[in-house]
Amino acid sequence: MEPHQQYLHQAVSGTPMIGGTVLPEAHEDQVQLGFRMIHNAYTSRVTHLEKEREGLKDSCDDQKNQAGVLQRKNSALELELAESQKRQHDLSDQNRELFKNVQNLRRQLQRLEGLKKKVLDSISDDPNANEAAPHEYDTSYSSSPWGGHSGFGAGG
Repeated sequence: MEPHQQYLHQAVSGTPMIGGTVLPEAHEDQVQLGFRMIHNAYTSRVTHLEKEREGLKDSCDDQKNQAGVLQRKNSALELELAESQKRQHDLSDQNRELFKNVQNLRRQLQRLEGLKKKVLDSISDDPNANEAAPHEYDTSYSSSPWGGHSGFGAGG
C-alpha cells in the first residue's frame, strides 16, 4: 500500500498500520511484532554480512594465490637477471681480453711489417742480391754435392 492509502485505511478502519502491516490491538502483541521485526532485520543483516564476508574471504584467498604466483615469478626473474648480469660480466671480461689480444696482434703485425720492409729494403739496396755468391754454386770446392765445402763457413 502507498502511504496515502495506509492513512486512508487507518482512518476508515481505525486499525493502526506500519509499512503495510496491520498492528495488533493489544500492546503485548505490538511489542512481540516489534521484536519479530527487529529479529528479522537482524537475521537478514547477519545473513547479508556473512555472504559478504565469504565473498571477501574468497577474494582474499584468490589474492593470496596470485601473490604466491607473482612471488614465484619474481624469484625466477631475479634469478634470470642475476644469471644475465653474470653472463654480461663474463662476456665483458672476454671482450676486454679479446680487445687486448687484438691490440697486441696489431702491434706484432706492425713490427713484422716493419721488419719485412727492412728486409725488402736491404735486399733491394744490396747490388749483389740478385747474383749468387760464387762459392755457393761453385762445384770446384768438392767433387760431390754432399762432401767438401757446403758453402756455409769453412769447408769440410
